[in-house]
Amino acid sequence: NFLNIMESNLTYTIPLNFDSVQVKSLILVGEHEKKIMLDSARLIVSANSLSTGYSVQNEAHGIPLSSPELFNTVVQSWLKNEELPPQLVSISL
Repeated sequence: NFLNIMESNLTYTIPLNFDSVQVKSLILVGEHEKKIMLDSARLIVSANSLSTGYSVQNEAHGIPLSSPELFNTVVQSWLKNEELPPQLVSISL
């Protein structure tokens, strides 16, 4: 239910061994997300050197649903190490 979701969001912490994860991670946050989401994205990116984070311009929460073509292009480009769409802005730490 909603209260469980809110509690999970407010009490989430990055696992202690996250810095040793050896898999590339793509972290996306919408430009119009709440500040706590951008702060969380920054924290995740800073916690592991293989994490890369981007803010998606003109988007809020739920990018895969609101802009599935953009989301798929981002993921495919990222996986192939190709140039990312211009709507992505690197998350500054």
